[in-house]
Amino acid sequence: MRHPLRTLHSLALLGLAGVMLAPGGLAVQEAREATLFTGATVFAGFDGRRAEPLNRQGTSSAILVQGGRIVGIGGERELASLDAGRAARRVDLTGGFIYPGFQDAHGELERLGRDLERVDLSACAGRTALIQALQARAAALPVGRWVQAGGWRSVEEGGATDKDRRSLAAAITAALPGHPVILHEVSGDGILLNGAGWSACGLGANALQAGEEGAGARAASPGGWLQGAAAAAALTELPSPSSSERARRILRAQEVLLRAGVTCVHLMGLEADEARALSQLRADGRLRIRVVGFLDAEAEASAEEWSGWERDPSGADRFVMVGVALRLDGSLAVGGAALDEAYVDAPGQRGALSIGFARASELVTDAARLGRQPAIQCAGDRAVGLALDIYDRARADLPGFIGLRPRLEGVDLCTASERSRIGPLAIVPSAQPGRLARQAVWAVERLGNDRTLGLQAWRSLVAAASQPLALGSGYPAGAADPRVTFFAGVSRRSAAAPAEAAFTLGQSLTANQVLGGMTSGAAFAATQEDRRGLLARGYGGDLTVLDVDLTQLGPGDARRALGATVLMTVVNGEILHDGR
Repeated sequence: MRHPLRTLHSLALLGLAGVMLAPGGLAVQEAREATLFTGATVFAGFDGRRAEPLNRQGTSSAILVQGGRIVGIGGERELASLDAGRAARRVDLTGGFIYPGFQDAHGELERLGRDLERVDLSACAGRTALIQALQARAAALPVGRWVQAGGWRSVEEGGATDKDRRSLAAAITAALPGHPVILHEVSGDGILLNGAGWSACGLGANALQAGEEGAGARAASPGGWLQGAAAAAALTELPSPSSSERARRILRAQEVLLRAGVTCVHLMGLEADEARALSQLRADGRLRIRVVGFLDAEAEASAEEWSGWERDPSGADRFVMVGVALRLDGSLAVGGAALDEAYVDAPGQRGALSIGFARASELVTDAARLGRQPAIQCAGDRAVGLALDIYDRARADLPGFIGLRPRLEGVDLCTASERSRIGPLAIVPSAQPGRLARQAVWAVERLGNDRTLGLQAWRSLVAAASQPLALGSGYPAGAADPRVTFFAGVSRRSAAAPAEAAFTLGQSLTANQVLGGMTSGAAFAATQEDRRGLLARGYGGDLTVLDVDLTQLGPGDARRALGATVLMTVVNGEILHDGR
């Protein structure tokens, strides 16, 4: 059957006009029952570089999937007359809207599963509620057992200043003297320990806390705050998870993401042990969601392990390690992002670089020589400039470097001058709209009016880039839910307060741009655009089905996306979530 012209148009816009749509791009899977999805409106694909949506299929459209691949897309009667269609299982999706499988281009698995086991502080308003939540968990644990909590928004809940953090640590020490307690800042860039936790991590009363490069503050004996390298060192003192615990957390997170309509997640800065757990789950057949991995650039892994991670033997792309990731700075939330000019609310402080230029450049070059895709996470404008310098040097030193599709992750603050360099370097930009809601609360106070205009400037980023934009959740700073990503990207509002005024609405994206970023753009960023990100014959059978037509939503009614029901999540033709 000839593939619809509109999908060919989409492919051409993505630079894929030469890609064959017939079988061959995706390895043949085990023969299994064909499935005919009927009755829904089908969107063949989106190009995030276009503001307007591509035309959609008619409401009578259907998709036929067999062996993990799409073998037909078009009218129900026509597909039912094919050999595969005659014996196919039929799935009625009347009233639904079928999209190419949504991807989270910057998410988490093990951490998400781990956070589900921790005390969730995201809904705690005020110190009293926070401490009561910790005490409730401690009451169910033996004395001396760690109480770990996530979702702590330090700026908003008791930790805006050093004094506030010391006071909160002391209060938790007094309330839970028999348990080591650790609060993980939602940005992932800092931890708060009570006195028992401080001691359990081997920290003395005079341990230095993280601050500006070369500077530090003395920690209070009842506990204290750590960020950056100091926090990372302290975390190594916590009990290491066993392989079975890692697997349990990954599988629990998989369930959550599939229920949210996520078919694929890109993991940045993977630990080697998490990669080993993913590889084992893939081999056991228990990893059903697709995973694109970027190993921590400084993690140790053998050439043999890399060889096993770089491709899925089944051809289903369940877990594929495509490159390495490194982080240049911390987050704006805790003053860790490296800025060209000082923070307005912390005169003289410009944040900290977590790694120097020479070492970061060496890691990128070493990975590139092995054909591995580099991804650099950088929040502040100083870190963004450094990342661009690293990529510029690699391009000059290594022929074909641009072909590796270097990624720029988590860019929060970026000047026009820096954005102008992204296109010529053929960098793939990756943004996480869901993180903006929190930043909007304190952006002006922390950055000033002028710099705030450049915060999460997605529309300007799209205009400057020569490669498609990829979009993700940015979990834990953003919700691990593509509906939230869509809402935030289109409206620039908070999902917690959707009626509030938009934050610099002029930098919002259109529905088509957001959908492109979560589908074809994410596939391009993973170097899988020849088999993922579109609904086309020969492509993987990844579908996300909602009861809302997202293409018709704009800033004024984007909140409807938050209430959308995920009717079905399909990965490689397998129905992994049925919410009808």
